[in-house]
Amino acid sequence: MNIAGILMTVISAMIFGFTPVLTKYIYGLGGNAMTVIFYRNLIIMPVLYLLAKRQHASFQMRGEMRLNMLITGVIGSTGTTLLLSYSYNWISVGTATTLHFLYPIFVALLCRFCYGEKLGGGKTLALILALLGTCCFMDLHDMEKMGGLLMAVGSGCTYAFYMVLTEKKNLKEINPFVYSFNISLIICVCMLLLNLFTHEIIWRLDLVCLGLIVLLAILNSVFAITLLQVGIKKLGATTASIFCLFEPINSVVCEWLFLNESLSFSKLLGCTIIIAAIVLLVVFENRKVKQRRKAA
Repeated sequence: MNIAGILMTVISAMIFGFTPVLTKYIYGLGGNAMTVIFYRNLIIMPVLYLLAKRQHASFQMRGEMRLNMLITGVIGSTGTTLLLSYSYNWISVGTATTLHFLYPIFVALLCRFCYGEKLGGGKTLALILALLGTCCFMDLHDMEKMGGLLMAVGSGCTYAFYMVLTEKKNLKEINPFVYSFNISLIICVCMLLLNLFTHEIIWRLDLVCLGLIVLLAILNSVFAITLLQVGIKKLGATTASIFCLFEPINSVVCEWLFLNESLSFSKLLGCTIIIAAIVLLVVFENRKVKQRRKAA
């Protein structure tokens, strides 16, 4: 077992798990979802551009790939970021992150209904467990909170769309820094267009608030992503994805430590069931890959 790969993947997951807590803290200082999303992506774009240029990566794309990038950026990235960020206004970050982590289940469903891939017994069981876990967060007496829950689940759906389109349309062939730069650019443009109607972006930010957004951008888009890429290289995507489950766990712990959120039994049970469902799905996929290799 590659200890360095495990450490890098776990640290990456813990950073990803902490950043929603930092985001909610920024909201408490007067920031809002659109402001944080816009500035976070705007700040990181020059860094991504310089990193791409350092690798002599090309920003040229074919027409079809450019269109797929645009669709992925608008629906997959902007949709995911907006839904997840707005969900923090109504539900705890731990709950939101855990529900967002339903995305592997939605990936399996998209591949089944859009590309004809079979679900199989393991995926079906994982889907049932995931649904049971989600039910643990439901509160029919608090419809405002229900809206936040639906946003968090919706972010898992749009992220699954992002994952599937990235793989099926060969967007993964693009240099990762060029890819991230284009995604950030699309998100910024979408935020500016939405702001014409909502007027939510705050142009004069408090220095503390702006400093925390810079920290958020660096932690998320530089350290966490870089560590994850190296972790995947050392461990493989399947093994790394299991250790990525530290993200929702860390979010739940961090919100308890820093935001004084309560840890109810139903919430902990829901987290446990959803994580068990994802582990089952990953193990099933790993077994299927090994069987294919043996057959080849």
